[in-house]
Amino acid sequence: MPRLTPALLAALTATPALAADNYAFVINQGASAVSATTAITAASDGSLIGDHDAATNPDGTQTRPGLFGGSGNNAIPVSIDFDITTTIDSAPTGGFALALDTDALTFTIGDLAADLLSGDTADSALEATFLWNSFNTINPSGIFIGGLPISLPLSTTQLTTLTIAQSGPMTTAGVAVETDPGVYTLVGAIPATITLAADSATLPIPETPFDATLPIAGTITLAPDDTATIELTLDLANIVQDIDLSGAPPVEDVPFPLPTLSGDTANVLLTLQFSLASIESSGAISIVADAAPSGCNAADLAEPFDVIDFSDVLAFLTAFGASDAAADLADPEGVFDFSDVIAFLSAFGAGCP
Repeated sequence: MPRLTPALLAALTATPALAADNYAFVINQGASAVSATTAITAASDGSLIGDHDAATNPDGTQTRPGLFGGSGNNAIPVSIDFDITTTIDSAPTGGFALALDTDALTFTIGDLAADLLSGDTADSALEATFLWNSFNTINPSGIFIGGLPISLPLSTTQLTTLTIAQSGPMTTAGVAVETDPGVYTLVGAIPATITLAADSATLPIPETPFDATLPIAGTITLAPDDTATIELTLDLANIVQDIDLSGAPPVEDVPFPLPTLSGDTANVLLTLQFSLASIESSGAISIVADAAPSGCNAADLAEPFDVIDFSDVLAFLTAFGASDAAADLADPEGVFDFSDVIAFLSAFGAGCP
């Protein structure tokens, strides 16, 4: 069992401080929804070449520059612009903290974290616009005229990750207006990091974070039993981010069948190097969440919340002695030691804002 010295026990009895109403909200997945569209465009340069190999596939397709003639199997320069459009209709999970000052009529939100796909995936339509030099193929014979962009729908890809995490405190406290007893409308903005990833053989997008400021608006209703319900809308409109992909590894030797005029299929391999991607979103996240009052910081462990006093000291000592997670306030996680005591003392000394 962890032990505290008499000196530390004395330090834990510091002067109490007080603060405002704090809530820990959990998103009600069944009542919340994401209705949004994400569009990813990416530019690439590369080449395509027949799948011919003299040793392992001697009858494979060969590609040759120009509309006629040539010899051997040659790489044909190509540039491709990809468009991935995803319509998201899902129910988010996650939570956040909210501090409401009913005297100053302000609020702040912290620690917002939401999985917009709830661990699922969303199907995306993938379209590619090709531009290549003219070439012809052998096995089968085919002519492919270059110089004109050609748009082709490709196989469906999947958006595998779409999360939002608050990246810092709100720059300015939001405004709360009491419209009915215990009911406040909320308006503000949250700095956030949006992370997405897409799974596709042709255009894989690794987990990519980008920063955004999300306008929020909604209503919080305070119940007589000190619980609360909140309805929020996070606006995803006009969020645009460019991503430099020039350092990403190339996508190599992707099988890419091409139909010929005769109806046969020329089997070629596609290699691409991406340079730039752009992500744009629209739509909104509708969140319904429920909460009970919570402490204003890590030391506010016991009722009355928003008041740092001896009851919090007792709660910490009890949790610390029992190796309870409530007292595990510092790394290393799962170890109850002096670092947890220091973390508690620091939070206790800071008091509630």
